[in-house]
Amino acid sequence: MEHTDFTHYRPTRFNKYFPPPNETLGGAVGRHIDDVIKEIAKTMCDPEKRSTATNLLCGAPPIPPDPKDTDERLNLPPSALAGGGTPAKPVPLLTCIDEYSQGKGLSQGCPVNTPEIIFQAQMRECVDLYRAGKRLKSWCPTDTPKRAAAEAPASADLH
Repeated sequence: MEHTDFTHYRPTRFNKYFPPPNETLGGAVGRHIDDVIKEIAKTMCDPEKRSTATNLLCGAPPIPPDPKDTDERLNLPPSALAGGGTPAKPVPLLTCIDEYSQGKGLSQGCPVNTPEIIFQAQMRECVDLYRAGKRLKSWCPTDTPKRAAAEAPASADLH
């Protein structure tokens, strides 16, 4: 009777050359047929060796890349900035802030960093309220005292 301790067993690179223990003749034939089918499918499904016809064993071929991915014209600036027209007129910042607050898209000519400008203005308002000892707005972050303390040395160095 053979006893094997499976907890300490580690397969080696040579295991593929030896049949599993207690394998029957039919099991060996089936294993070899399975190996041959897998090898044939691997060579048939190689994208570099595959013919143009779709092979049902291989599944669907990969989706070709979108033609827009290689279109360099999509990376060009608008024609007004490329040199043949007039650039967009700057829009007042309050108009851009109103458009952003209402969830609309920003107009041509609004600064790209409009959301950041709005955030900085709100933080400035919270810090000013904190320094004045007034009640903070409900949307002010809980770390407003830390923000005020961090700004204090920077503003003292400027004066």
